[in-house]
Amino acid sequence: MDPNNNHLPVCNNACWCLGEMAVAPPSQEIIKPFTDEVVRKLSDIYAKLRLNKSLAQNIAITLGRLGLIAPEAVAPHLGRIAKQWCVSLRFIKSSQATERNQAYKGFCYTIGHNTAGITKDFAYFCSAVVHYRDPPQKLKAIFKNMLQTFKQLTGEENWRNMINKYPDDLKMSLINRYDL
Repeated sequence: MDPNNNHLPVCNNACWCLGEMAVAPPSQEIIKPFTDEVVRKLSDIYAKLRLNKSLAQNIAITLGRLGLIAPEAVAPHLGRIAKQWCVSLRFIKSSQATERNQAYKGFCYTIGHNTAGITKDFAYFCSAVVHYRDPPQKLKAIFKNMLQTFKQLTGEENWRNMINKYPDDLKMSLINRYDL
């Protein structure tokens, strides 16, 4: 996939198609063995400085969907893609509820397989979570569990020092929505 301006629509459609295949039961088993290779290609695209917003969103959705079926294959790449993935998640429209939920849930499953991969970009993860204003209850419970687990692992004093560096609106949303 080459997302230069001449091939952007094709690249965007290919990315979307891969995401659809990842959640379609007969196709899941076909695409699953190629997850690592697909994530490598998508992370190369994410590494580009000027990334088309629609393509970035489709990549976030596709990565999330791959994270639903093979989080262990996506997880090793987390350190390279977490920041852009978080930023892209924030811009998925609420009108795309199914895609949005799958993208976030797959991201969380992926983090569960490589918590160290999100550490340096944890503030971006927190921002992505807070930007999802009204997640379904199951997803909200996943967010809360992940955030509270990170708080426990970090330790109370380190946690406070860390979130005190966040903007006030982010900090207050984390505290109020997720009992942190």
